Amino acid sequence: MFETYLVNLEYEPLTIDYTRKHRYTPDSIIPGTNIPVELKGAFEKDVPGKYESVTEQGGFAFLFVFQRRGTEIAWKKPRKDGFRLLHEEWVAYHHKRGMPFYCTFEDEFADFKKSKMFAEIIKRHKITQH
Repeated sequence: MFETYLVNLEYEPLTIDYTRKHRYTPDSIIPGTNIPVELKGAFEKDVPGKYESVTEQGGFAFLFVFQRRGTEIAWKKPRKDGFRLLHEEWVAYHHKRGMPFYCTFEDEFADFKKSKMFAEIIKRHKITQH
């Protein structure tokens, strides 16, 4: 076609980004903030990307409350040391890359809520009325 009918047109001249509309319902949200709270035993395979998209497109931060420390992400390939990536390592990795992801654990949540770190997170993500 480009050698005949479309001879004067350039082939694949640009790339167009697009997103598909999806819905997300958080387990809870910290009142007065843009911080959904997710209670997790473990991530299912395609779930982590959802949190990245919601953050990038909607401006949300996330607080993950994992059931316990040291839970491997089962569907990740083992690293060279033989272990899989831990849920808290996934959060830390994304946080270092600028994603406002935070985590704590079910048995540590009460102390976490009293911590200076939690107060700073709340202050950073407080919704101000205009």
